[in-house]
Amino acid sequence: MLVAVAVILPLLFLGPPMLLQSIDFPARAKEMGWTLSHSAGHRLIVWRYVYNHIVDRPILGWGLHTSRIMPDKDDVRAADDPRYTDIFEVTTLSREAKVGLMPMHPHNATLQTWLELGVIGAVLYAMVFCMTVIALWRLRLSRIAMAAGAGLAVSIFMIGQLSFSAWQSWWLCSQFLAAAFFLFTVRKIGAVSADTVSVPRA
Repeated sequence: MLVAVAVILPLLFLGPPMLLQSIDFPARAKEMGWTLSHSAGHRLIVWRYVYNHIVDRPILGWGLHTSRIMPDKDDVRAADDPRYTDIFEVTTLSREAKVGLMPMHPHNATLQTWLELGVIGAVLYAMVFCMTVIALWRLRLSRIAMAAGAGLAVSIFMIGQLSFSAWQSWWLCSQFLAAAFFLFTVRKIGAVSADTVSVPRA
């Protein structure tokens, strides 16, 4: 399980720009008869806007924290831009609504890393998740504790794909605190693997 997590999470971190290009989600939603919520529709608009800027500077990105000050993010409303018409057709967003192309950040840690730091930053950030899982494996925990640790890593990854800026201090601190509480708990209850415990002979 940990091997799968160590491989899949970095790939998922590197893949979203390509996935946005290869999967036309608004077209699929229209084909299936789905109607997306306001928040989902707005995220699709933001992510398409971000993708269009990632391809402009794919290697080094636009610079750290530039999500806040992208040059054209406030120039037009999404409803007035024909590039997002297909998204409005499958969401509850009103064409009269004042929907910005991007708020303070993309609401996706992967795309934010690609946008600001390019492929180099995305690879380094993916390696952080990979090393985290490897470090978890080296702790030689019990199967239950190992599953809990893997679940924690996946949960943090998934939350980062839908919410919060990747660099918000409280979000980074929350991740460190979650890791610290996990390590404290497994050490407190002695959740080590049975094959690492030496049983004294009678």
